[in-house]
Amino acid sequence: MASILKLQNIKMQFGGVTAINDLNLSIDENQIVAVIGPNGAGKTTAFNVITGIYEPTAGHVLYSTGYDSEFLDITGYRPDKIAKLGIARTFQNIRLFAEQTVLDNILLGQHVHLKSSFLEAISYFPHYCQEERKMREYAMELLDEIGIADYANTDAVSLPYGIQRKLEIVRALASHPKLLLLDEPAAGMNPQETNELADFIRDIKSKHKVSILLIEHHMDLIMEIAENIYVLDFGKLIAEGEPEMIQNNPAVISAYLGVGDD
Repeated sequence: MASILKLQNIKMQFGGVTAINDLNLSIDENQIVAVIGPNGAGKTTAFNVITGIYEPTAGHVLYSTGYDSEFLDITGYRPDKIAKLGIARTFQNIRLFAEQTVLDNILLGQHVHLKSSFLEAISYFPHYCQEERKMREYAMELLDEIGIADYANTDAVSLPYGIQRKLEIVRALASHPKLLLLDEPAAGMNPQETNELADFIRDIKSKHKVSILLIEHHMDLIMEIAENIYVLDFGKLIAEGEPEMIQNNPAVISAYLGVGDD
């Protein structure tokens, strides 16, 4: 299966602190990959490097163009340019536009691909009106897909917490990504909501043919849905493999439980 993203020898330093040290990582098309590790392991930093929030101190972020297996070096690209290429993300803390409606949040997720100019938009040129109509239709399709179309005109802040989490994921999905990065999507969820989220993520992968890279501390969720797992500890990759292999890896057990070598 072809890879969609590769991190090659990524190093990220902040002054004298090395947050990521020589990280190599690969994600295949239509695959769910997880990055796990204790707090401070460098997981979110890796996400920020991929999405252009940070430019790495060293190394390369390579993204598949989809043509003849060629890769584009997107190291240091601006976040908006990376989003246009087909990489979208959510954040550890919910970042919805709380006072905007559910529908408006989804529409904002599509604006990265809006072709009309600002002048065409404020003047309601026919081209812009046609684009806006298509965006609204697609937004309603997505809301119907997750069962909250009836809340389209409700302020996002009024939704239950679990639905807000799903809405943030769908807003990212609205930008038509090829790669979706989820930063602790189950944070704050109860067991029932977490189980529903597992089905939700699998449905997204299946219906939208999107690759998914996620950070998560809920190990039950990771072991259920991830096809491959990378484990970070103090910025270094200490293990990589399928869930069963990771679950029984002594280095991983030591990192999580603080068990020293005999």
